[in-house]
Amino acid sequence: SIRISSFVVFLAVAFLSIATFQKIGPFDPLHPVALWVVFFVFNGAALFIYVILQIVLVVNTLDDRWPLGDIVFGIGFFAVGQVILYVFSLDICNFAKHYIDGLFFGTISTLLSVMMVYKYWDSITKEDLEFSVGSKQNVWEVKELLGEDEMANGGLYGHHQQGYGGGGGYGGASPASGAYGQAHFYDERY
Repeated sequence: SIRISSFVVFLAVAFLSIATFQKIGPFDPLHPVALWVVFFVFNGAALFIYVILQIVLVVNTLDDRWPLGDIVFGIGFFAVGQVILYVFSLDICNFAKHYIDGLFFGTISTLLSVMMVYKYWDSITKEDLEFSVGSKQNVWEVKELLGEDEMANGGLYGHHQQGYGGGGGYGGASPASGAYGQAHFYDERY
């Protein structure tokens, strides 16, 4: 659903941009109100909603308040980047003799804000998935405990009284079981 909705938004914004700059229909390049609404109001509202939801998540769910600092720094970098891009761009361009403008520094600030979003995500997740891609397939913790009947039967591999040393039961060394009786454990459990 995220890919499909993102593709639909991409098509709508692409059509709106082309229609505005080619004077298709009621869209006018001298008064790009619809394009301004999409690029500034819609994106600003999405950013505002995201930040509020993340603050609510940290305050209501987590015991740690340090991720709020990541959110504040991300907002700060983004705001500085927008101010540099839209307020000081011409001054920077004239000072640098037209070699660079505010877009350069605005892009760096936006990159820093995206890095803070990643830092925030990394600080609120327990797993270290960054280094486990490809090497370990399952690094998450097991949340459920063994039940009383499983503990009475010897735990995960089923070492209970009658099957553990002999050939019978599911803990023995029968040809149908694995080295520790895993096949019988899963057959009887499921």
